[in-house]
Amino acid sequence: MRFIIAIVLGTLMFQASPLQLPRDAVVRTRWNFERTTLENAFDHTREKRSVQGSEQQTNIRIVRIYHHYHYFLQVSKGGKVGGTKDIKGNVYFRMETYGTSLVRLYNIAAKLYIAINKRGVVITEKSKTDKSLFQYSVNGGFVRFSLAKYKRDTWLLTLKKNGKVKNARRTNPNMKATIFLLF
Repeated sequence: MRFIIAIVLGTLMFQASPLQLPRDAVVRTRWNFERTTLENAFDHTREKRSVQGSEQQTNIRIVRIYHHYHYFLQVSKGGKVGGTKDIKGNVYFRMETYGTSLVRLYNIAAKLYIAINKRGVVITEKSKTDKSLFQYSVNGGFVRFSLAKYKRDTWLLTLKKNGKVKNARRTNPNMKATIFLLF
């Protein structure tokens, strides 16, 4: 049986016939509607990003992370993240790379990963999760660590002037407090 679809646009006519399939063939259609960029711009909910290549570690580097306000980033034995001026404390981190500019920060002495939870609070975790994966960006020798989990939100790891950790939701890339140096 032939179907003819006729579309008349001025003088243009288009005809099409369906595919010929065997009688016992089962036809399954899968509708895959992708959202356009314009529709995503008006969606005010935070979408999770599936981070590609976040399972296989490619390189390890032992670093000390020095903040703009003259503090070294540290993790205490109790798991609290903060800044210290003592370079003999828990300031050594294993920076594990997981692809292009994706890193995890593992404190060697405390044996914990630095992570950011859904409220923007900087926490520590014993295992690797999406909350502990950071986007690593270098600009002029200075480094910024932003959470790689969400698309639109730029949640940056930073310290206040008193050495305490700032909530990541209240940061933006233009702040001087978001820059670090690696030693």
